[in-house]
Amino acid sequence: MRKISFLGPEGTYSGLALSEYDSKASRVPCRTFSEALGLLESDQVTDCIVPIENSLHGSIVEVLDFLIETPSVKIKNELLIKIDNCLLSKSKMRLSEIEVLFSHPQPLGQCKDYINKNLSNAKLIASLSTISAIEDLENSGLKGAVIGPKWAAEQNNLNILEEKIDGGLMNITRFVILSKNTSMESTRKDKTSIVFSFDEDSPGSLFEVLRPFAIRKINLTKIESRPTRKQLGRYYFFIDIEGNFNNPEMKIVLDETLKYTSELKILGSYPKVNYNL
Repeated sequence: MRKISFLGPEGTYSGLALSEYDSKASRVPCRTFSEALGLLESDQVTDCIVPIENSLHGSIVEVLDFLIETPSVKIKNELLIKIDNCLLSKSKMRLSEIEVLFSHPQPLGQCKDYINKNLSNAKLIASLSTISAIEDLENSGLKGAVIGPKWAAEQNNLNILEEKIDGGLMNITRFVILSKNTSMESTRKDKTSIVFSFDEDSPGSLFEVLRPFAIRKINLTKIESRPTRKQLGRYYFFIDIEGNFNNPEMKIVLDETLKYTSELKILGSYPKVNYNL
C-alpha cells in the first residue's frame, strides 16, 4: 500500500486530490508543504501529492524549488481539481462587518479582486491551509470569515456568506504526485517536464534550446522562469513538453539541449491529463 503525504488536515483540496488519485492509500496529513515534501525526501512516505500551479494565481514556487533541489524526486502523475472558493463565517453577517479574513495564501491570491472590492477594510491573515483557517478564526475571537471550500461549511457548521468568489473565472489547480520510484514508461499520451539553467546570460541562448523542439515539431505546453537564488539575473527555466522521455526524437532534442545549458534535470515523464474540464 502506498503511503502518501499531503497538506492537511483532512478536508483540504490536497486531501480531495489524494482521494481522487488513490482512495486506498495510507494518508499522511501535514501542516505545511515543506513537511509533506520532507517526508518524501527522507523516505518516510512513498509518494507526496502537492499543488504545483493554479490557473488564477500561478505556480507554487516552494514546489518548484523542491524539484530543483531534490534530484532523487520526480513527477510520476498529475491531476486537475476544480476550485470553488466560498466566503464562510461562524454566524451570519454583512460583509462590512468582517474585521479579519483567514485563508491559505493561495485562495487569498485567487480571490484578490473580490477581496479588494468587498472586503477592503478586513485584515488578511495567512493560515497553513483553508481548513486550518477555520481554527485560526475560532481562536482569534474576532468578527471574521474564512475563504474555503463549500464542504468545509457543511463539516464545520459554518454559514456560507457567498459562493464562487473567484471572479467568475475558471479556477483549476494542477496537482502532481511526486515519488522517488518512477518508471517513466510511455503511455502514448505523456508529458515530460524539465528544468535547466545557463552559466551566462547571452543573446540567443534560450532560442538555441527551444529551436530543436520546433524543428522536430515537438509541442511545448508551458515555459516559466524562476530565479536561481544564487545571483540576481540568473534563472531556471521550467518547460513542459508533449511526449515521453524515452521517445527517440525526445532524446535527440534533449541531447542537443545539453550543449547549450549548464544544468538540466528531467523532472519526470508521466501521463498527461485532459485539460478541458
